Amino acid sequence: MANVHLTAYHTCHLQGSIKDIFEKSPYESQPSKPQWLGNGFYFWTDSDFFAHKWGKLSDKYPKGYAITQYTIQIPQNILLDLVGNVQDQMLFREQILKYAKKFNVLAEDINKIPISKVLAHLRLLANSDKSKFQYRALKAVDYSRSASRSYPFL
Repeated sequence: MANVHLTAYHTCHLQGSIKDIFEKSPYESQPSKPQWLGNGFYFWTDSDFFAHKWGKLSDKYPKGYAITQYTIQIPQNILLDLVGNVQDQMLFREQILKYAKKFNVLAEDINKIPISKVLAHLRLLANSDKSKFQYRALKAVDYSRSASRSYPFL
């Protein structure tokens, strides 16, 4: 199976020496705090744009921030690419619909389901049957009003 190569950026707290920052990063999100995609390591891919946007949030990084850069290789069969792979997007949508049906979520409420809950459920199922959800890495997109524009197409 081929590997996907990603250039990735991790926003870190600016604490300690440069050596400390590099030795302690990347760090895993705190499982005690709700996370967008669940517990794990969060990276910004392809550009450091959002790493800087995130770092400038003074409530998240009151003492400043640093950004570390990595090249990550992920086996393609364990990466769920919700950004650039339509097949993966459709598969995930199907999984969300199954989740909603199982837990009697009304159609109009599907968009209110936190993605982290769906992912946690799918990962729990995967512990008993690896064929159900083999993904260990997820590529998702973040939109920023300052970065997103609408362009008319003729």
